[in-house]
Amino acid sequence: MITSAHCWIEFEQGWCIDLRLRHWLGYEDDLPHGVFQPSDYPRIRYHGTALLVPDFDLEDLAAMTDDIYNKVKLPWLPEQFRAA
Repeated sequence: MITSAHCWIEFEQGWCIDLRLRHWLGYEDDLPHGVFQPSDYPRIRYHGTALLVPDFDLEDLAAMTDDIYNKVKLPWLPEQFRAA
């Protein structure tokens, strides 16, 4: 299956955030959701054009996650990105 106009976030630590893939492809257990290691989901391959953001801020994170970012705990992000 292929979906277009889809955003996900990849971190240098190897983790990925995808909060919308199941919305497009179905709510199956073998599809990732939330924060995950891509290697745990061999069925899924992400392909796309990287957008490197040197100053990633809270507005960027909110836009890319439909404001769901504050429900996800990410210990490696700076304090300003954590939910209040």
